[in-house]
Amino acid sequence: MRLKKCYIENFGMFSRRSFDFDDGLNCIYSRNSTGKTTLSVFISVMLFGFPDTRKQSLDENERKKYAPWQGGTYGGSLTLEVGGRLYTVERTFGAKSADDTYTLRDTQTGGVSEDYGENIGEELFGIDRDGFLRTVFLSEKSLPVKNENKTISAKLGNLVGVDADMGGFDEAISLLDERRKFYYKKSGSCEIGNLKARISEKTLQLDRLTETRSRAAESERLLGELSEKKRELEEKKRDAGKKRLEKARMEEALVHARRYSELKKKLAEDKKRLGELETIFGDEAPSPSMIEEARFSIIEGERIKRECTENIGNGYNSLDERYGGIDESVINGAQTAASDLQRTEEEIERIESGSDHLSTRIREIFPLGIPSDEEIKRCLASNKKRAGGAKMSAFVGVIFFVAGCILGLAVETVLFSLCAIGAVLFITGTCVRFKTSRVTEAESALLGKVGASGTRVTRELLAEAEKNVAICREMAASRDKRLSSLIKHRDELRDLLYDLFASLGITNAETPKDGIRIIKDEYSRYYAMTITAKQEKEGQRQRLRNAEALIKKGQDFISRYSLSSDRPLDELSSLVSEYDRLKMSVSSTLDECSDIEVRYGVSEAVIEKASTLNAPTDAQIEDLENSLSLVIREYSVVKSDYDRQMRECEAIEGVTAELESLKATLEEYTANLSTIQLTASLLTEACENMTSRYIGKTREGFLKYE
Repeated sequence: MRLKKCYIENFGMFSRRSFDFDDGLNCIYSRNSTGKTTLSVFISVMLFGFPDTRKQSLDENERKKYAPWQGGTYGGSLTLEVGGRLYTVERTFGAKSADDTYTLRDTQTGGVSEDYGENIGEELFGIDRDGFLRTVFLSEKSLPVKNENKTISAKLGNLVGVDADMGGFDEAISLLDERRKFYYKKSGSCEIGNLKARISEKTLQLDRLTETRSRAAESERLLGELSEKKRELEEKKRDAGKKRLEKARMEEALVHARRYSELKKKLAEDKKRLGELETIFGDEAPSPSMIEEARFSIIEGERIKRECTENIGNGYNSLDERYGGIDESVINGAQTAASDLQRTEEEIERIESGSDHLSTRIREIFPLGIPSDEEIKRCLASNKKRAGGAKMSAFVGVIFFVAGCILGLAVETVLFSLCAIGAVLFITGTCVRFKTSRVTEAESALLGKVGASGTRVTRELLAEAEKNVAICREMAASRDKRLSSLIKHRDELRDLLYDLFASLGITNAETPKDGIRIIKDEYSRYYAMTITAKQEKEGQRQRLRNAEALIKKGQDFISRYSLSSDRPLDELSSLVSEYDRLKMSVSSTLDECSDIEVRYGVSEAVIEKASTLNAPTDAQIEDLENSLSLVIREYSVVKSDYDRQMRECEAIEGVTAELESLKATLEEYTANLSTIQLTASLLTEACENMTSRYIGKTREGFLKYE
C-alpha cells in the first residue's frame, strides 16, 4: 500500500488543504504548532476512524481535539494505491461515531467501491488501530522512555549501607521527580505542556489576526471601488429621471389622443349591440324582479310536484319494520351497556399498560422485575462462600512468616526463606479475598431489582427480598384475576350490543358508541315520520294543482322572448344586465369624448413629437435602481466586515507580547527540566557505582573463607 495524496476539508487547524506524496521516503518538516502531528493523525483516522471514547480531556479524546476550529464539514479524503489500483477513502465526522460517514471510491472510475469496508486499515495491515499506532505508524507518543530503575538502585544502596548519606537518596530522587512532574508529565497536564498549548493557541490566534489584517486591507480597497460605483449609478439615475419627466409631459397629449380614438371605436360597438338587444326585448326590457318572479314560480312548482310524486312511505316503512316493537327502555339499556363497556375497556388498558395501583406497588418494591427463586439461591450460596479459602491462605502465610523469623534466628539463616513463603501466601490470600469481595453478576442483578444498586447483598436484604417476592406474587395473581374478570365482562357487553345492532340492521358502526348514536337518530326520525306521514297525504292533491299553475305562469313569461339557451331565465337575466350596462356605457363614453375634445384637442404634431422622443423605459429605470440597491447593500456589508476586522486587529500587539512572554517562560522551564533530569541521572549513576563497588569488595571478603 502506498499513499498518493490527501485532501483535508476541515480537520483541526487545517481547512481545504491538499498534500501530495512522492514515491519513497517523504519528509515533512516545519516549525512547531504548524500541523505536522495534525496531518499524521488525519491519515490514521482516515484508515481506522476515531476511537470510541467518552473521555472529556482533549489529549485523550481526539474527536474533540481535532474538531475544526473554523467550523464547516469535519473530514476529508485520502487517496492510496493498493495492488496497482487507486482508491479514495472519504470520511466525515460528527460529535459521536454514529454521525460519521464512510465512502470508498475507485479513483479510475469515480464510482463507489466495495473492495474494502469501513475498517479498511485493519483489512490492509491485518492489525487493529492500537497495533497500527505501535508498529507501522510510530508517533512521538509511542516512543519508549528509558527505565532508569531509580527505586531499586536506591533501595539496594540503603540495604548494603555503603555510606550514611545514601539513606537520603530516596528523598532526593523523590524531590527531583516531584519537581520534574511540575514541569513535565507524560499525560500532558504539566506546566511545559500547558505553556506549549497556550503558545500554539496564541500562534494560531496571531496567524488568524494577521490574516484578518490582510482581509481588512482588501475590504478597504473594495469600499473605495463600491463608493465610486455608487456615485456613478446615482448620477445615471438622476439623468434618467430628468428624461423620463420630459417624456411624460410630451406623451400626455398622445395618451389623450389615443384614448379619444379608443372611445370612439368602443362607442360604435356599444350602440350596435344595444340595437340588437332592443330588438329582442321589444317595447320594454323586463326588470330583474320580473325575471326572479318567473324563476321562483317554476322552481317552486317543480319542488312541490317532486315532493308530491315521491313515495315518502318507503323510508317510513323500513324504519317501522325495525323500530315498531321497540320502546325507549331498550335504547336506554343499550346506552348504559355502552358506557359500562367503555369503563371496563379503560380499566383493562390501565392494567395491561401497568398503570394500575397493584402494578405500581410491585414496581416500587422491585423496579426491574420480581427476582426468581433461583436468583435468590445463587446470591445465598455466593454470600456463604465469600472469602472462605482466602482467609485460610492468609492465616497459613502469617504462620510461615513467624516460624521463618524464629527458626532463622534460632537455628539457621537459610530458614529465613520461610518468611518469603509466608509473605507470598499472605499476599495471595489478601488478593483473593479482595477479588471475591466484589459484587457478583447475580448479586448485581438482584440489587438492581430491589432498587438498592451500589450496596452489598446481605442476609437481611435477602430475607426481605424473599418476603417481598411472596407479597408481590400475590398482588400479581390478584391483578391477573381482576384482568380476566374484566375481559370476560367486556366480551359479554360487546356480544350484547353487537347482537342488538345486528337485529336492527346496523352494519356501519365502527364502535359501540357509534352504534348507539345511530339507533337514537333513527328512532327519533321514525317517531317524527309517524306523525307527519298522515298530514302529507291529505294536502297532496291540492298542492299538485298549485304547482302546475306556478309552472305555467313562469313558462308564459319566458315565451314572450326569443331565447335559444336551455337555461332561458339565466340567459334573459344576463341580457338585461348587459342592456343596462351598455346604456350607461354609451352615456359615459359620449361625455368623456366631449371632455377630451374641449380640454385637450387632437393634434398630429404633438403625437409625432411625443412618439419620437427617446427616454429610458421603466425596465431600465428599475435596473438602475436595483443595481444601486445592490451596491448600497454590498457597501454596507463590506463596511461592517471592515469595522469588525479593524477591531479584531487591535488585539495583534497584545497577542504578540503575550506570545513572546510565553516563549521566554517555556525556554526557562525547559532549561530547568533539563537540569533536574541530568541531576537525577547523575545521582542514580553515582548510587549504582557505589553499590557495585561495595558488592565487589564484599564478594572478595567471602572468597577468603571458601
